[in-house]
Amino acid sequence: MTQIKFASLTPEQTRFIRTYSPENRHFTSKEEMDTIADRLCLATLSKIELQALRNSVVKDYNDFCGDDRDARWYRSEAMMSITAVIDHYIYS
Repeated sequence: MTQIKFASLTPEQTRFIRTYSPENRHFTSKEEMDTIADRLCLATLSKIELQALRNSVVKDYNDFCGDDRDARWYRSEAMMSITAVIDHYIYS
């Protein structure tokens, strides 16, 4: 059985994930992808570390999105962009 690994997010990573707001709710531009990758230091991580980071983001999804229903809807767009960029690094 494979053990699921989680990353310890730095305060800077946590702050970025909590406050990131996509410019376009339905499209993540190349510039935004680069910003996400840079702020989360994705280029420096191994595939295992990237998977652990993604697992941590998904595990804490509700905490990152907040309790307000409208805010949760908007924040879910940001979370999808963040996980998509992490996935891009994992599988490229």
